[in-house]
Amino acid sequence: MTEQIEQGNFIRLHVNSVKTLALVDSGACRSCVSLDFVNRLHAIINPISSGHPKRLSAAYGRPLKLLGTADLTLTIQGLKIPFKFNIVRNLSYQIILGLDFMNNTRAYIDFGDNTLSICDDLVVEHLLPHKLSTSVIRPTSKFVIPPLSEAIIPVSSNENCDGQYLLEPLPLPSRARVSLAHAVISCRIPGVNLFIS
Repeated sequence: MTEQIEQGNFIRLHVNSVKTLALVDSGACRSCVSLDFVNRLHAIINPISSGHPKRLSAAYGRPLKLLGTADLTLTIQGLKIPFKFNIVRNLSYQIILGLDFMNNTRAYIDFGDNTLSICDDLVVEHLLPHKLSTSVIRPTSKFVIPPLSEAIIPVSSNENCDGQYLLEPLPLPSRARVSLAHAVISCRIPGVNLFIS
């Protein structure tokens, strides 16, 4: 029931154990985090050290006043990456991964696969749009399906469904050892069972 997912420049990750999306911005010299997100994380705000710039500029030239720095731990597919972020008030996104992060983690963007590779391909993450389609079907609880088996699992949608829909899998890490296919389903009630083989 999802629409075609457009290419984007966000990755899924955890910041100090809080799940979020991060903007991958090769045009940003420094990685930044919003003050609101730092407060939500209850992270310590460190003062700006001498020699550190006091201001940055947004892409459209608006000055950004730095409020300090925060040492945060990013978790991407199980890989923990400690990194120092610049704190900015009224930042458009919760967290921005800039060139300093990409250089530090030896990251590169593969536009053909629409992926971000980190630490010499140790982690490869799909780039996503900022907001996925709201028409998403999710399992009603967690399921483990053994290899080489089939299962019928209950799923639900946050939207009313009536008719036939094309299900498309969300992007998976390129090293995931699972194969997902498209499926056409008929749906007339809020909850349906989905056959997976």
